[in-house]
Amino acid sequence: MKHIFSFVAIFLCTTSINAQSLKITLNSGEVNQFNASEIASVEFLPENAIIPTDLSGEYEAMMKVSLPAMNQDNLVNEQTKFSLTKTSENVYDITLPSCSYTMGTSVMTLPGVTVKDVTLTEVDGGFAFDTTFSGTDGQDKTYSGTLKGTFNADGKTFSVTESMKYGSMPFDLVMDYTPIVE
Repeated sequence: MKHIFSFVAIFLCTTSINAQSLKITLNSGEVNQFNASEIASVEFLPENAIIPTDLSGEYEAMMKVSLPAMNQDNLVNEQTKFSLTKTSENVYDITLPSCSYTMGTSVMTLPGVTVKDVTLTEVDGGFAFDTTFSGTDGQDKTYSGTLKGTFNADGKTFSVTESMKYGSMPFDLVMDYTPIVE
């Protein structure tokens, strides 16, 4: 009799588990419901766990151009746009704008560049990158530089720094891109 009672108790427990469902309500109000029998596992991630995201898109930014070697700050301080295009998992092409600045009485123009195959690594609740690039513009002038930056996971907060030597320039120009604060 004891075995029959144990069997009935186990049967009732498993039957009641299979009949249950899990209801999840998000902060947005969206509700998702799952049958308990369909759930293979539940995993609680740390608060700072990164959810894979696609940062592709066009970003509006403030661009500040400086020439640190000559103590020249704010050669340019203007709104601009740059873009990220995802080419594979965590790999992007980053397209940066051209810009013009005045040095003495001369107007100088830096070309826009697309830095290809930039790998973004997950770090501190967001993504970071640090790479070098080089190439030639349409006037056979060479350019080379570094590109580094960070993006938070939602892409709303970022900091991008481009350092470029263009043509026969002896020093790097530094372009800092930050979100536009309204």
